[in-house]
Amino acid sequence: MTEIGADRLLACLDVSEIDKFVLIEEHNLADSNFVLSHLMKQVLNNKKNKICFVMMHNTVGHYHNVGKRLGYDLLGKVKDGSIAIIEPMTAIFDELMKQSYGLYTNKVLDQMIIALETAIKSQMQTFKVEDGGHVHMIIDDLSHLFDIGIGFGKVVNFVSSINKFTHQKNFNVLINMHIGDENDHRISSALELIADIHIDVAPLKTGHSSDVTGVLTITKDGGGSENIYHYKALEREIRTFRPGESLNFLYR
Repeated sequence: MTEIGADRLLACLDVSEIDKFVLIEEHNLADSNFVLSHLMKQVLNNKKNKICFVMMHNTVGHYHNVGKRLGYDLLGKVKDGSIAIIEPMTAIFDELMKQSYGLYTNKVLDQMIIALETAIKSQMQTFKVEDGGHVHMIIDDLSHLFDIGIGFGKVVNFVSSINKFTHQKNFNVLINMHIGDENDHRISSALELIADIHIDVAPLKTGHSSDVTGVLTITKDGGGSENIYHYKALEREIRTFRPGESLNFLYR
């Protein structure tokens, strides 16, 4: 991954520590993982920062490999205490194997969401915030809670609890999610209202293009500021540019 491509993407995203709540959404076949990984790189550039990473979409190995290409060592950061990893889907899968016919009861689902919330709170409180540092709580991917059958109201309560961290000094929250069904749309509409920055990753509306992989829409100030970029996923980098500027950034 070239530094030029990474730096330009981060400049386009324009996320800073004062942005307490960052929401990333992916639509259809678009993959927002590159946005999340680059923002993690930016967070880890400050050695005083800590990350509580709730992994529900990809494996530790996947995130580690992506991080290595971007220039940071995720497992090394776990070892030195800069990153704490919570993998609820591993525990959920183990529990699923114990259930008759592979189905959860509502009671079991309620216990799972409570246990996840408790684990996050415990870990966030364990981190000691240094002067000049922030604690970032990252969830990827929130929509998987719906996928395993947790009800809309329970997920709303979970997100409300997580959002309380943003009321504390030097605590930040980043949520990544896929937008698919009605519940995803409902929760995303609510989150967009409280997010300091909303990053939307979507495919081109006009279909396939050899020059453009998808569209990045970055909204700030509750919709008061919006920037639209096209991006191209190359083998070793992501290139971002304004619509109509692909010739300047892909073929020079």
